[in-house]
Amino acid sequence: MRRTIQIYYLFFAALLSVAGLIIAMILYIDRNAEHYISHLYLLPLFYTCYTMGTMVLVKRMSGSISIFGIVGMYFLKDVLNPFFLMLGNYQIMTKNTEIFLYFDKAILLMIYETTCVYTLLIMSSASERRMKKRESSVKPGVLFRITISLMILLIGGILAVYPSLSGRFHTILEIGKPETYIPVRSWRVSGREPLGLVDTLMRAIFTLVQIIFPAYFVVKIHNKYGRKHEARAIAYMLLVDGCLFFVMTGENANTVFAAVAVLIMICALYFERVRKYIPMIAAGGILFVIVALLGKGGAFAGENRNLLYELSQIFNAYFGGVANVAAACLLKETSDQIYLAADFFRSVPFISSFFSGMAGVSSVVAFNDVFWGFTGRSDQLLPSVGQGALYFGYICAPVIPCFFAMLTMKLEKMAKGTANYYLKYFFYYVTFVMMLLLGGNNLTHFYRYAIRFGMVFLIMQTMSVKMPRERSV
Repeated sequence: MRRTIQIYYLFFAALLSVAGLIIAMILYIDRNAEHYISHLYLLPLFYTCYTMGTMVLVKRMSGSISIFGIVGMYFLKDVLNPFFLMLGNYQIMTKNTEIFLYFDKAILLMIYETTCVYTLLIMSSASERRMKKRESSVKPGVLFRITISLMILLIGGILAVYPSLSGRFHTILEIGKPETYIPVRSWRVSGREPLGLVDTLMRAIFTLVQIIFPAYFVVKIHNKYGRKHEARAIAYMLLVDGCLFFVMTGENANTVFAAVAVLIMICALYFERVRKYIPMIAAGGILFVIVALLGKGGAFAGENRNLLYELSQIFNAYFGGVANVAAACLLKETSDQIYLAADFFRSVPFISSFFSGMAGVSSVVAFNDVFWGFTGRSDQLLPSVGQGALYFGYICAPVIPCFFAMLTMKLEKMAKGTANYYLKYFFYYVTFVMMLLLGGNNLTHFYRYAIRFGMVFLIMQTMSVKMPRERSV
């Protein structure tokens, strides 16, 4: 298994390195680039050098899914991001022209981030020790049934007091429909609308259901068929996986994360049987991402829009593009506010309801004000390296992306090391989410995920009634 994954990684890294080198050359010889963005080619060039360095050390590196994810994510950030910016004729949606003065600084900061993350990646992977694992089938315990019963009673009590919140059931039952707007009120204000705290609690419970129940079905299938009928088990798991892709909304992608975790579980549990299909699975995942991005850009809406421009803006927003990093640098140079406390108290669920009024302006709001040049919009994502610069200064700016990278690798090790299938699924789920945070998100999103995943982890622990088996995973 280890040798096979290493071969896949060599091919994967070689393909990305060649693409990075070609795009670096295209950007270097492009004559349409303005002077403020003329050094953009350095991003894919440094990425190519670092990725080729991981190929040299591949024998010391373990067969790790997180390595594929981190290297692939920085391909999106450092290679495809500048490439789509060029295809979009270097147009930026911002109205604040001061951002252009900070493009060179943003490019250097992004190269510095990539250098730190790749150094951490190589050091961590080279020192990893192989863990001994034994298979252990698990089934839900009595405590898990009690927990689910309490959740059902809590939902029933909430609906009895606030019937209008029944619209939240769309997050589980409706397919592909947008978020339902339900008016809520603060605990400081009296009225007949539901409390925002209660609405947050109910949505959190539905999110837990979206994460937990796929694990329940996967483990149930594995326990029943996994030992003697692997092909049937894989087929049933793929059926569960396919259903997850349809039960989703544009605002809530928890089921997509769950579907990816189920695919990783299938590969982990039945690697020898599915290893020849792994490239096809990876290609299908890439195709899904491309189609999703094209849909986001309006390719299937029949509208007369500049698709390349739309894609360049999407990549810049979701994968920490140079324009967003430049806006963070501008905010760093023009603001003296300390954002760490404000971000924490405004981002953590439940706590934000009590302290948001006294916390001050968050870094995300201030960043969007700088990016757009006016207040009122908050649809751009503050890159983690930009948030790190606001918190700790430029020297320590990569602390946050390095933290996400370390957490990604640590969670995968925990997934490989546990004998509890529920926890194995959970760790793979969170590993994938941490990869996405590394792409273009920040600690503000991490705070929200941490509370949610902490609740899921506690519930998963109640599901671990172990039944030892003979063979090993």
